Amino acid sequence: MRTLKRSRLAVFLACFMISSLPAIAQISTVDTTDQFGEKVRVELNSLTGTAHRIWWSNPNIEIFGFSRAQLNERNVAALARAILLSYQDLLKVGPDHLSLQQAETDGDNWYISFEQRYKNLPVYGASAGLTINAEGKIISIGADAYPEVQVSTVPSISEEQAEEIARTEFSTAEMDTVFLRKPIPLLVFPDSSLGYHLAYEVELQSNLPLKGIRYFVDAHTGSMVDKEEIFKDGTWNISGNVSGQYWPETENVNTTTEVPKYLSALSIVNILGQTVTTGTINSSGNYSITFNAAFGTYFLKSDLKGSWIKVNNVTHSFQFTSSSSTVHNFQFSAGNEGYNVYHHGNVVHDFFKGSPFNYNGMDYQMVAEINAGSGINGAANGTNIFFGTQNNILWWGASDVVYHEYTHNTVYHLYGNRFIGSGSNYQGFAMDEGLSDYFAATINANSFINLVNRDLSPNKRFPEDFTNGGDPHTNGLIIGGAAWDLQQPSGVGVNTGRKLIFKALQMTPHAFNFTDFVNNVILADDNNGTLCDQTPNTSAILTAFQTNHGISPTNLPSLSVTISGPGSIQAGTQGTWTANVCGGSGTISYQWSVRYEGSSNFTNLGTSQNQSLTFFDECTINDLKVDVVRGGQSAQDLHTVIVTNGPIFCKRGGEDSGAEELAQIPDKFDLHQNYPNPFNPTTEIKYDLPQPGEVTLTIFNIVGQRVRTLVDGPKTAGYHSVRWDGKDDFGNEVASGVYVYRIRVLPNGAESRLFESAKKMTIMR
Repeated sequence: MRTLKRSRLAVFLACFMISSLPAIAQISTVDTTDQFGEKVRVELNSLTGTAHRIWWSNPNIEIFGFSRAQLNERNVAALARAILLSYQDLLKVGPDHLSLQQAETDGDNWYISFEQRYKNLPVYGASAGLTINAEGKIISIGADAYPEVQVSTVPSISEEQAEEIARTEFSTAEMDTVFLRKPIPLLVFPDSSLGYHLAYEVELQSNLPLKGIRYFVDAHTGSMVDKEEIFKDGTWNISGNVSGQYWPETENVNTTTEVPKYLSALSIVNILGQTVTTGTINSSGNYSITFNAAFGTYFLKSDLKGSWIKVNNVTHSFQFTSSSSTVHNFQFSAGNEGYNVYHHGNVVHDFFKGSPFNYNGMDYQMVAEINAGSGINGAANGTNIFFGTQNNILWWGASDVVYHEYTHNTVYHLYGNRFIGSGSNYQGFAMDEGLSDYFAATINANSFINLVNRDLSPNKRFPEDFTNGGDPHTNGLIIGGAAWDLQQPSGVGVNTGRKLIFKALQMTPHAFNFTDFVNNVILADDNNGTLCDQTPNTSAILTAFQTNHGISPTNLPSLSVTISGPGSIQAGTQGTWTANVCGGSGTISYQWSVRYEGSSNFTNLGTSQNQSLTFFDECTINDLKVDVVRGGQSAQDLHTVIVTNGPIFCKRGGEDSGAEELAQIPDKFDLHQNYPNPFNPTTEIKYDLPQPGEVTLTIFNIVGQRVRTLVDGPKTAGYHSVRWDGKDDFGNEVASGVYVYRIRVLPNGAESRLFESAKKMTIMR
C-alpha cells in the first residue's frame, strides 16, 4: 500500500473530506444489449453519459483468449484492457485513457481498478473497474469517468506560486508549523458543470492545531478551484498498554498483561545518542544483549514499534553503567504509553489479514498518535490514526475506537487511496462511518459501540431515518445495521456475513451509495456467475438490507422463463420439456398449455416445472406454452414443436402439390469444431438448430476484437454450415494465429434465453 510521508502530528482533530469526486450526478437506468448481444441493464451517469454500472453481462474471459486458471499479476492487466476496449461503447472511455491502479485477488475474485488520465495527467476522481469471479466470468464492470476532457496541459504559474496561494488560504495563527505534506502534482480537475481545469494539488498541514487541507489551484489563472479537508473523523474511544498491559474493551476496566506481539527490537544507545548495538525480544518477551563497549553510561531503549503499528513518541529508556551485568524488567502501560492502541491495532490488522478475508493490503507500519490534543476523539487520514482527550476521555482507551479508525484506513486502501464519502455524497459518508462501526462491533461481538452510545441493533431505515447533510455516524447506523443483521444466526452467520461485507467493499467498480453496496453484496454471494437462480443467500441479504433497513438492490433480474426441450419429435413418441426460470423471488407456480396445429385455442396441461407430452398428428407444427407466477410477477414463453413421420422427412399437401418439406430436425443446439483445423485458406463451420431463430456467428481475434461476421439473421431449424475464407469484414486476409468463433441463437418465441457456444481454430499461412 502507498503511504503518505508526513512530519510528526501533535494535536487537534481531523474532519471529513469535503470533496473527492467534484460532481455527484444522478443515475438513470437503461435496458439494452451489449456488444455480445446480451441483454444488460446500464446505470448511466446523467452528467457524463458513462456507464456507472453494467449489470447482467457475464461473458467468460475465454472469449478474450484467457482462462481463469492462467490469470496472474503479469497478464491480468492485458486482459482488463482487452475487456475495457470491448466495452468502451457503453463505458464511453477506453483503455487508451485509463491507467492500471490496482489488480488484486483474494483467491476467488480478481478486483481490477483503473484511473483516467488525460495527456498523461490523472483526471481527479475519475476511475473504471471490473471484477472477475472464480469461473472467469465478468460479474461487475463500470466507470465513473469523463469522456470529453479538453484542457491545455501547459501551466501558466509555477508550483511555488501555487503553494503560496494555498498558504494564503490556509490561515492559521501558527504559520511556522505549516508544512507541505507531499510533492505538488499537476492534474486535470473536473468541476460540477463539466468544466476542466489544469490544477496543482497542494496538501498543507499544521500541528498546532492539527489541521490538513488539500487545495486545487488552477494552473492557468491561479484561482482556487476546490479544497478538501484531509483527515477523516470518528467518535470512538481508544486506550493503550504494551509489554504487559491493555484494556480488553474500555478504560477503567481491569487491565490484561501480555507479551507484545510483533515488538521485537531493542537498542543500546550511548550518551551521544548513537546506537551501539541492537537486540531482539523472543516469543516469551525475554531478551539478552551482549556487546563490547568502553566503560560508561548507556541507555536501553525500546520504541513501541512493531511490524504493523508504531505508537508515535513512546519510548522506554533505562540508564545503566556498563561496569557489570544488569537486569532490567520494563512494561509499557495502557494509558499514556499507548500500549492499548498498539495491542488493538495489531488485533484489527490480524483480523483483516486472517480468514475469511486473507487481506494483505494493510501490511505496513501504521503510525498511531496518542495525546494528539484535547479537541479530538479519534481520527484517520487514510494512512495513520490519531487519538485525543476530548471531554477529558482517553479515546485511545477503547478497543471500539481503535477498530473503527483502523477500518477507515482499510476502506481507504480498498478504494484506491480515497474514502467513500466526498462532496455531497452523504450516503458515501454514512458508509464510511457505518461500516467502520460494523467491523468494530463484529470484532467485539457486541452491537453497542462504546463511549458514543451508538447501537447497530435497532432497525433504522432508508430513506425514512436518513438525513442529507446529517450526522454521518447516525446515518451510518442504517448500512451498519444491515451488515450486522446479515451476520446474525437468522441471516448467514458471522463468518459468511463478514466475508460478504468485505468482498462487497473489494468489488470493483466500487460502491459509493447504499444501493451500489447491496448490489455488490449480492454479487459477492453469487456462486455461479448468474443472478437468474438467485445467489445462495439472496433471501437473507434481502431480509437484512431491504426488509429491515429499506435498502433495495437493483441488479436482481425481473422474472422470465424459457422452455428447453426438443424442437422436433416423431409422431407417437413422448417428449419432455422444462421451464427454466430466471429472476424473481419466492414460490413458483407453473401452468403449461398446448395449441395444436389448426386450433386457435390453447389447452391446459400440467402445473410442474417439467411437462411430458406425446403428439400423434404427424407433419404438424404445434405451440407449447408455459405461464409462470412468482412473488407477484408473471412471465411466459412459447416453444415450437415440429412433429415428423419418420427419420428423414414428411411432405405436407400431397406428393405433387409442391408443398413444403419438414426435414429431419436435430435434437439439440450444437456448434461443431471447424474442419479442417488448422487450415489455409478456408475452413467449414457446421451448426445445428432444433428450432428456427435469429443466428449470429462471429469470429474474434485472441484479444476479443471482432474480425468477421459470417451469419447474422434468421435461420430455419435443421443442419447448417458456412465457410470462412480467412478474411475480415473488409476483405483483408487475417494473420496466422488462434481465433475464436462464437454462435448465439435467439430461438423464436424465447427472447429471454440464448444458446451460446464458442470454439477455437487456427489459421496457418
